[in-house]
Amino acid sequence: MRSEQIKYFLEVAQCGSMSEVAEKNFLTQPAVSTAITKLEKELDVQLLTRSNHGVVLTEAGRTAQQFLFQMQQLNQQLSASLEPYRAKPSVKEKPLNICTTLEIGKYLVDPAVAHFRQLSPQSAVSVREYDFLDILTAVGQGQCDFGVFCIIQDILAEKEVQQLVEDYRLGIEKISSDQLYIGVAPDSPLAQEPSLSLKTILQHPLVIYNSSFNQCWHEMFLKRYIAQPQLIKTNRISDLSDLVLHQGYLVFLLNHNLFAVKSAQPSSYVLIPVKEHIKLLTGLLYKKGSPFKDCNKELMETIRKSASQI
Repeated sequence: MRSEQIKYFLEVAQCGSMSEVAEKNFLTQPAVSTAITKLEKELDVQLLTRSNHGVVLTEAGRTAQQFLFQMQQLNQQLSASLEPYRAKPSVKEKPLNICTTLEIGKYLVDPAVAHFRQLSPQSAVSVREYDFLDILTAVGQGQCDFGVFCIIQDILAEKEVQQLVEDYRLGIEKISSDQLYIGVAPDSPLAQEPSLSLKTILQHPLVIYNSSFNQCWHEMFLKRYIAQPQLIKTNRISDLSDLVLHQGYLVFLLNHNLFAVKSAQPSSYVLIPVKEHIKLLTGLLYKKGSPFKDCNKELMETIRKSASQI
């Protein structure tokens, strides 16, 4: 049972709206719903009744609310009581908070941050992995200094994305682009094809390298072409390879520059370009008009250079 699960449940119980709690905490509504669902599974009871009109507490939820409120108060009292015993940190500059999509966190952002720390050891950097839509919200609401993302370029034209960009006055900078590739098993007949059409691809079950989010931009894209895509999410390379090699899955969103086979054996799968003109875009997301600290600019430049070298 995690403190944020208790926090979100108590806030939803008070206001009756998951979307309101999500906005208050710089999250998406599915993220709040998932946290509460995990709490319900741990307690083995249903705490909320969900409907199109909002949520209401079940009888078990009302009982849990009383105890969880007491637990939250005790946690706060405990933290306050231990404050005199904590080592006082030296005054440091506020850390940089950046967010990134999962696909490029390990292969682009992490190495760039490591290099930046060598250049600026006095600067603290925090990296968080979000879905692209959550990056828009986190940067727009000031939770993160800037974002680094890898998406299909057409997603930027989606109405939902355009509205968020406009509402938050966001700037988007392209730093690299590549053709979309699909990963297939080496012994698959598809491995002999020079390219694969979307129609062919969507006849197969798909796996994406992303398991942190209930809703993700990959589904936004795929649902343009098929109502219910056969899609599995994972952030385990071993699972991804097993699905491709032994269960007939294709890997959706394998960028041969950014992701390719750097995390798996070269023989695990073959990369085939998508026949349609679909571009994979890597870029930076920032809030227009926000004053950037020098170290912020330096880190962004380090990421630009790292992307150009992949």
